[in-house]
Amino acid sequence: MRKYFQYLPHLLGLTLVIGATYYIYLHYHYQPQPIEIIYDNIFLDEEVESGQSINIAGAVNQPGEYLMLPGSTWQDLIIEAGGLAIEADLSGLNLGQLIESHSIYIPLMESDITVVTTDTIITPETIPNSDLININTASLSQLIDLPGIGEKTATKIIEYRQTTPFDSIDDIMQVSGIGEAKYDSIKDLITI
Repeated sequence: MRKYFQYLPHLLGLTLVIGATYYIYLHYHYQPQPIEIIYDNIFLDEEVESGQSINIAGAVNQPGEYLMLPGSTWQDLIIEAGGLAIEADLSGLNLGQLIESHSIYIPLMESDITVVTTDTIITPETIPNSDLININTASLSQLIDLPGIGEKTATKIIEYRQTTPFDSIDDIMQVSGIGEAKYDSIKDLITI
């Protein structure tokens, strides 16, 4: 047993040397990574008051209404909306452009939408000379302008058409809150 005790100082010395070497290595070579704090969708009260509510629809992963700060670009809005869908048509979009409208529609590749820059979406069916409102592409404010259609019903129309586009104008009666009487009052003002 005494024979083993004679090696004890050597073992303690070796342990001390290894520990000191490891400490020095960590002290001089290990650089802690900075912590990055990401504030996602957090606005201060002052910013909320100066922000604007933007509605985005079409070929995005999470269409809806988002509060955007002044100076936000289309790309910022698309990121907030969960990114673009695979079938999104980017040919007419400038992602660096500042948001200037309250409603934006991102077209699909096979869509025939030609211009998307204002609250009104211009398609062959909704040429500016036309007084009819396309229920498949109309903005919230355009739908509210229809007689008997309020904000809740207009929102229901938009939600319905995002999953099931209207094939004919009478399909609008499939939306909760639009019956025969309301349809009769708007049927001459709408198109698909």
